[in-house]
Amino acid sequence: MTRTEGRNLIQPWLDNELDAARAAELNGLLASDAEFAREVEAQRQFRGFLSRKLAQVAPPEGFRARLQAALDATPETDAPAPPAEKPEHAPRHAQWWAWTVATGLLAASLFFAMRVDRVPDCKFLISCANEHARIVSNAVPEELETNDPQPVSRYVKRVSGLSMPEVPDLHQFGLSVCGAGKVDYSDLGSQAPPGGAFVAYKCSSGASATLMVHAYQGVEPNNINFREYEGEYFWAARHGGNSVVAWISADGSMLCTLVTSHPLEKGFEMARNMRHTLDGNR
Repeated sequence: MTRTEGRNLIQPWLDNELDAARAAELNGLLASDAEFAREVEAQRQFRGFLSRKLAQVAPPEGFRARLQAALDATPETDAPAPPAEKPEHAPRHAQWWAWTVATGLLAASLFFAMRVDRVPDCKFLISCANEHARIVSNAVPEELETNDPQPVSRYVKRVSGLSMPEVPDLHQFGLSVCGAGKVDYSDLGSQAPPGGAFVAYKCSSGASATLMVHAYQGVEPNNINFREYEGEYFWAARHGGNSVVAWISADGSMLCTLVTSHPLEKGFEMARNMRHTLDGNR
């Protein structure tokens, strides 16, 4: 099975609607193609995100009554057209789901295009950007100053309780690890998540980046900041001249946030690199 063929089967596979033979083929592709496996995981996470957000939205008052009235008013035909033959891997409700999601994503894309610059970023992402500025200005001290990733890894686990066997390497972006410290998200007050740690990066040109991590407790950034980059999903914003990109680890244990002085597109690239490093060791 090729990657292109596999992409056509992701949605029915997530719905457990493939027959045994096709499911086995797709599972084989997942096992042999790490890039495809990441695409599938991204779609699984996005589905989970949609489910959580949709569960929080109550329909407008009177919606069900208006919907039922519209259905009752729909005339019935005496001779309905015969149903079209359905592919075995795409039952009708799966096709309906795919069209619904596609339509919703299109509407969301239009909404972002028209509104994203006029909607304030969420407090969490702004707090991370401000924390990065304090770290860079030394207002928040680096408790550990070192270029060695191993002590940084041990420090993060001690402070946050989170395992980081491999500190993400940003040398390809001209950045090197320079230390680590505690994140207090002071802008959030009592809503600040506990036990946060940061890893600081810098380069000789003055560019900087900070990776902040804390245990994920079900509280997410504002969904208006949810963005797609190369098949993966992140929360993202620009604030104070810095790019902020956040994501949840594949095992759901950690909320990670990258803040960098680079443009947002480069921030996505760096965050994607970090995500693959961290998820590959969990």
